[in-house]
Amino acid sequence: MTALALLLIAPVFAYQAGPPRIAVEETALRAAASVYPIPDYPPASIQANHTGRVVIEVVLAPAGKDSPLTRVQSTKVLEAPDTDMANAVVKALEGARYMPFFDGQQAVEASSRVVWEFRIAAGKPEVIDPHPVAVRPPASDDDLRIVQRARQILGSEASWNRADNRQCPPTAKTLSLYCALEKATQDVTGTFEHRGLVMEDARKVIEENMTKKDYGHRLMGYNNDPTTTFADIQKVLRLTEERIAKRANGR
Repeated sequence: MTALALLLIAPVFAYQAGPPRIAVEETALRAAASVYPIPDYPPASIQANHTGRVVIEVVLAPAGKDSPLTRVQSTKVLEAPDTDMANAVVKALEGARYMPFFDGQQAVEASSRVVWEFRIAAGKPEVIDPHPVAVRPPASDDDLRIVQRARQILGSEASWNRADNRQCPPTAKTLSLYCALEKATQDVTGTFEHRGLVMEDARKVIEENMTKKDYGHRLMGYNNDPTTTFADIQKVLRLTEERIAKRANGR
């Protein structure tokens, strides 16, 4: 093989594609945060009366094999009134954790921006989150009806599909846990939200009561786990109903 041929081939072998990555809007990234520490306002910045925005470009990746969450893997300061304030935000981001992002069925890295605003009003320093997450409303009667309807849909083991792919055709004869909740939501409200209250409560029940396994999709992963029985699926729905009923009664 000639030297020229080797030169032409070498770059092909040297190139290695990185993991898939998607771009995420600031508001969507903030909404996905499950742990989001507030940065400290550096004393030196307060003394210098420095105020303004800190903008950090971030890349998120899985937190580790023992966690279903993602964490900030790398940061790049795009804007900051001073270095101390930028460092305060970067330090806070070390403790931040987010729900995973998916491209189809695959968990992927995500890139976005994080923004914090530093203000001093009437001599009082404040660190402001410009994209605060709205407080979830209490559970409604519809939420309770949704989980009760899901229990009806999965009333027998013959109706359970234990090979879920989160595709829920209306003509399906058997339904997974995810699809039963989706159909129940549509039956009660006429709409469906992947992150709706009932769906999120069912995920929490699995995480807190059923298993500590790391599933990319908790509802699908738990449904498809070979160790999961139909009795386990019924228990998830029963505990979800109890959880929602308790929240609804606390309105």
